[in-house]
Amino acid sequence: MLHYFSNARPEIGLSQFARLSGLNKATALCHLRALEEYGLIEQNPMTNSYAAPPRCTWRRCAKSPVPG
Repeated sequence: MLHYFSNARPEIGLSQFARLSGLNKATALCHLRALEEYGLIEQNPMTNSYAAPPRCTWRRCAKSPVPG
């Protein structure tokens, strides 16, 4: 899911994320909220779009195991 974010596409809205992933909006929102809960993405309160945090945060998060 994180591979949809890039320098060319730093922010993704719910509808765009659903289209890219092939998921319906409800399922896409569940995935986005889970990623946000673990600190892997952040929601912009002004646009409601989602973005990956800065690389230094990403590396810290990537090394932490996700509780299952």
